[in-house]
Amino acid sequence: MGPPTTLGRRHVALAVTQMDFRVEEHADAWNDTFAHPDAYHELGSDLGIPKLTLGLGLTDDLDIGAYYTRNPNANYGWFGVELEYGLLHQSEGRPVSLAVRGAYTRTLYADDLDMNAYTADVSTGRTLWNVLTPYVGGGGDLVTARERSGVVELENEIQFVPRAFGGLELRLWHFAVGAEGEVGALNRLEMKVAALF
Repeated sequence: MGPPTTLGRRHVALAVTQMDFRVEEHADAWNDTFAHPDAYHELGSDLGIPKLTLGLGLTDDLDIGAYYTRNPNANYGWFGVELEYGLLHQSEGRPVSLAVRGAYTRTLYADDLDMNAYTADVSTGRTLWNVLTPYVGGGGDLVTARERSGVVELENEIQFVPRAFGGLELRLWHFAVGAEGEVGALNRLEMKVAALF
């Protein structure tokens, strides 16, 4: 998550985010794939998972990043890497910033499932008073899934999942806070606190 503004050459961002989303807890696809400790369905419908992210500005226009998260109450988590390229930087002659992003995400810890996502999106935003950046964007994920269970035999799946998102980031000195919402097959809300170096 983040606005279409790059970090700048050799600048670093370390962030902790809270990712919240909702799934139907009684859906077979959810309960038959991921483990839960008892009949209470600890996986739940409303999920909040912390996520750690690290970003580095390779050039003034290009950032690289990585993130890691794990649900401590279940057997899944994600690891991802991304590249973001700033196509336009807001200036006197350009009222907005524009960036494209590509990412790869792998699902971890679910032994019976091999699932990966390949992401592409574009976002635009405008920084106000040099501290506040509202932004919007859209894109999609190409998701591939293959079961590896000895109990069932399911077909491999490939799906394209479009999505739209919008957010707001406030940067003050070496700190940033932000919020982003996403509308798609799985709606998501994230809140972020970051240190910038």
